[in-house]
Amino acid sequence: MIKTKNVITYRGAVEGLQEKLYFEHLKDLINNNDSSSKRVNFKFENSQGGSPTVVVRKALKNSLNKDNKSVAIYDRDFKNDFLESIELAQKNKIIPAYSNQNFNYFLILHKKKVYRQTTKEDKYEKELKKTYNLDKNCDLKNRETIEKILSQITLDDIRRVITTIKNVNEQTKQTQKQLANNIYEQPFLNILEFLEDIFEKVI
Repeated sequence: MIKTKNVITYRGAVEGLQEKLYFEHLKDLINNNDSSSKRVNFKFENSQGGSPTVVVRKALKNSLNKDNKSVAIYDRDFKNDFLESIELAQKNKIIPAYSNQNFNYFLILHKKKVYRQTTKEDKYEKELKKTYNLDKNCDLKNRETIEKILSQITLDDIRRVITTIKNVNEQTKQTQKQLANNIYEQPFLNILEFLEDIFEKVI
């Protein structure tokens, strides 16, 4: 008799297609890994590029009940809305798993240690295309392009990015004294806590 692995299901919402496909890819990596103690499933609603508070509200709506922890995955947008989203998430037991700069930065960190911040979106776009050997004119929001990026990310890359994010966050804490500025003005990736939770439970 073959014993099936238990499945841990995470519910919530993501900002867009990049995030949704990333976690589908992570699910496949974990579930096809012989050393995984459990299988994983992500039931995430796609917020279609909604603001941080929109993503948090969708995550709350996608929760099974008020006592069930849900996850909201998004990046930094609109300072006041971003800070409000964190408050709203904490109030409703939602895990705010944000990539502070943007998701492109998070993807770059899987392959490179980049600690600098930039206020220009296109700087991360150029770096991402270079990192994953993409055509300079490709659309980073296109499913085919996203899948090409994800095909180059292994489970070991994700293990390593956890350590890299810890270093980025530690550097941020040393640079910024106040939490609000720390979260908003410097690279700071709270998505680390969610990734650690997943690996602790399934690997």
